[in-house]
Amino acid sequence: MSDEPQNQEAGEKRDDKGRLLPGNNLNPGGRPKAIKEALEAFRDEGDLKKLRDRLMSIAMDEDKKAACAAIKEWHDRAYGKAPQAITDAEGKGFSIGVVLLPSDDK
Repeated sequence: MSDEPQNQEAGEKRDDKGRLLPGNNLNPGGRPKAIKEALEAFRDEGDLKKLRDRLMSIAMDEDKKAACAAIKEWHDRAYGKAPQAITDAEGKGFSIGVVLLPSDDK
């Protein structure tokens, strides 16, 4: 039996606190290039229909990695990202207060 945590990938280097050390390669390819280009075009143009068409075109492509990423990006933008619970060390939820201050702009 290994002392390495079960969810730790082979070759993954972490310090004693579980933080990744420099030189890790967990995501060497990153986001597929076609997705990056579609999102950059959307930031420049702001045309949601064109983004949808580009992402759906990528989703129908044979590159399964790019297709999955395209579907994820569309869902995140069309329906919002899934909420993620924030808990303390004991797994209990907590509230965060927000105070809005008036602007100095006149």
